[in-house]
Amino acid sequence: PAGKENNKEEEETEGGGGDEGEKKKKKKKKHKGISSDLKNKMKGGDASAQILKLLFQKNRPFNATNIVDIMGGKVPKGVVQGTLDNFAKSGEVCMKEVAKNKIYWINQEQFKTSKKVSPEDIKNEIDEMDEQLQELGSELGQLQREIQHLEGAPLDSELDAMLAEQQGPLDALRAKVATLNNASVALTPAQLTKKKKQKGKYRDEWTKRRRQCKEVVEHLADGLEKKVKDVEKMLELETDEMAGCTIPPKES
Repeated sequence: PAGKENNKEEEETEGGGGDEGEKKKKKKKKHKGISSDLKNKMKGGDASAQILKLLFQKNRPFNATNIVDIMGGKVPKGVVQGTLDNFAKSGEVCMKEVAKNKIYWINQEQFKTSKKVSPEDIKNEIDEMDEQLQELGSELGQLQREIQHLEGAPLDSELDAMLAEQQGPLDALRAKVATLNNASVALTPAQLTKKKKQKGKYRDEWTKRRRQCKEVVEHLADGLEKKVKDVEKMLELETDEMAGCTIPPKES
């Protein structure tokens, strides 16, 4: 019958038949039905057009920080925030404030045929962003504690001054040790006991300062989240091991 033939022809026209029909279907899928006004506003290379186009393409909720990150920081956050607020006032974008954070998404009423995002989907997105916000808050607190710890540590110039201050006495002690090692004068038992006490005193001071230095380096390593060896290299410290020195045993 003629009616069935017309229906068949209409089906073939819509489907296209074979590869040609598949190409037409793919073309239709690529096209989104939106208002001409929205199309015009997304044209151009200015910041507002790029932001609106991003919201349209992603079609999901974002805050200003998300958009700045996606755009690679090319547009300042203040400009992004102001542009989003203007779009929200003019109706291209919807906005909801959650815990002092503004969430934006493309106004679904501007789509002619696209599927609208359900309120449940939006709620799920907001819940996810709340979790991300809490995680970022925890990271911020950790970074602030690390900064506070580092600010309390001595500066490089102060460390240099401390090392320079101790270099003189150290050189004097080394010279005295060299003199004693080269001396061939015999010591009396009383003099030998006195020298042993002096040696024990210097050994204890060496051990004490070595321990204090290690504690400072370990605290810095914890704050910087680095290995102790990396911090020693960064501060250009000369350790006993590098100098080939070892603390002598205690005198019996």
